[in-house]
Amino acid sequence: IRADNLFLRQKTKKQIFKYLLFNNQKGGAILNPILLGGILKNFYDKFSMTLFDDRLKLQKIIYLMKIKRFNLGYSFSLYLYGPYSTELTKDGFQIFQITSFDKLNPVEPKDENLNATFQGFIKNLAISDRKNDVTWLEIASSYIYLKNNTNLDDNKIVELIMNKRDNFNIDIKEIENIIEKLKRDDYFKENAK
Repeated sequence: IRADNLFLRQKTKKQIFKYLLFNNQKGGAILNPILLGGILKNFYDKFSMTLFDDRLKLQKIIYLMKIKRFNLGYSFSLYLYGPYSTELTKDGFQIFQITSFDKLNPVEPKDENLNATFQGFIKNLAISDRKNDVTWLEIASSYIYLKNNTNLDDNKIVELIMNKRDNFNIDIKEIENIIEKLKRDDYFKENAK
């Protein structure tokens, strides 16, 4: 499902196009940073691209949204801290070139059923403050990415996650608990690369 079909309540195609798309230097179109900021506003009252943890949260939240059927059009590859999109980082920085995060309003899906699903997704990430737990976000998104994009079994994926960084001190039980929660929350119904 495309972002323009999800999050806009504008009435004309011209208004939708102007709101959703933002021309980049190569002549293509990227997600409007104001729309991206409005989506993030559903999760965070304060956010800054100057903070590493906030940049990590941006990457993981948008990746998890993609898995849960809210694809904003970003492509992700696996990096040291999990799924990462260069385009998303650029768009994240553009938010702050245009406006202050404090001035943004939350943007929600226009369809009632999709909005209910989106609100459920937000509530799920609010459980135990997962949306602010960068370790949880990193493990969850890394596991999902590897599960959806490789033929590795769970044991090999856990091993890769545990050994991906020298300073990544995590207990195997914590990783296994996160994996079980992801399975209960149906993060594997859709394959998103």
